[in-house]
Amino acid sequence: MTSESAAVPWSGIPANPSGRTHRSWLGWLAAALCFGVAVALIAFQDSYRIFETWLAGELVTAVSGQYTFAVPGHPVLYFRTSASPGVMGINVSLACSSALLVAPLFLTSGALFLSRARSRMRLILATLLGFLIIAVANNIRLMLIVMLGGRFGETGLDWAHVLIGSLVMLTAGGVAILLYIRITTGRRREADGR
Repeated sequence: MTSESAAVPWSGIPANPSGRTHRSWLGWLAAALCFGVAVALIAFQDSYRIFETWLAGELVTAVSGQYTFAVPGHPVLYFRTSASPGVMGINVSLACSSALLVAPLFLTSGALFLSRARSRMRLILATLLGFLIIAVANNIRLMLIVMLGGRFGETGLDWAHVLIGSLVMLTAGGVAILLYIRITTGRRREADGR
């Protein structure tokens, strides 16, 4: 038997010293993970909203000392007010949650993971930072709604929800987008040394 007639398990597979197959496989895995997170955020948005509601209540109590009560199993947060009627509540709907804002972020990152032109570490950093900015800003928004509603009653609730909360989320969304773009594109080094 000669070496030419013996089949080896790796015959026909080209050598790949650069490791592109490995990197390509990691890109697909990261993309699938991002797509899975986006789908999970929408599919399990009720659990996500319940967690956001509970966290906002805990933060309000820790920051201001204002009594809050998150209804177990529901995205509803009750709080005391110094104005009439004495107790108010907010229902954190899907539109009030950060789930709808961060799901497209994960979808975009998943698509970019399939591109070989991006640094995967920069993409991971940009995605996590964008998620944190939006999630923290939404909890700040919920805290402001509860705190102003507790201080000024329905008037404070309306102002905090419509005006102040919208400004907080628009600012956070703009910052998250700009940082995401800046991190994913990175600094390009010029060939002429500038």
